[in-house]
Amino acid sequence: MWRDDRNAITGYGRTVEQEICELLEFYICECIPYGPPNLRGWWSDGVVCLEIDEIAQDAFKLVGVTWIDSHGLAPFEIDRELNAADDCRFAKTTFRIGTLDNQGHPTLFHSDIDWRCLVADRPQLNRDWAMAVELTPPLSNPSD
Repeated sequence: MWRDDRNAITGYGRTVEQEICELLEFYICECIPYGPPNLRGWWSDGVVCLEIDEIAQDAFKLVGVTWIDSHGLAPFEIDRELNAADDCRFAKTTFRIGTLDNQGHPTLFHSDIDWRCLVADRPQLNRDWAMAVELTPPLSNPSD
C-alpha cells in the first residue's frame, strides 16, 4: 500500500505511515528479546519518526527513532527485502537498534534531542549498534 500511495488512508483512518509506525512499535518489541541480555528491559513505546526509502525493487530501508519505555530515545534501522514471488513475505530483514556509549554499553537519548540528529548520527556498522540481528525465513523442506 505504501508503495502504491504513500498518502493513502487505511481502514483505521490513519495514513499508511502512521499505520506502519504503530506496527513497528510492536515489531521492535518482538525483536529486542533476540538481542543481548543488557537490552532485555527495553521495549518500544512508540515510534517518534520514520523515514522509508525504497532502495531497490522489493528492498526498503526504514530509519527512525523510538521511545524505549519512558527512559529515552533510541535510533533504529531496518533493512527489509521482500520475497519477489510473494511481496507479503520477506526474504531477509536486518534489524538494528540503539547506540553504544564509550564503554560499549547501550545508551538512550533525552527526549529533547532533535530526532533528525539521532537519525543522521546513527551507527553505520552493525558492530556499533546496541543490537543488530538478521532475520531470515526458515528454509523450506525440499519434500514440501
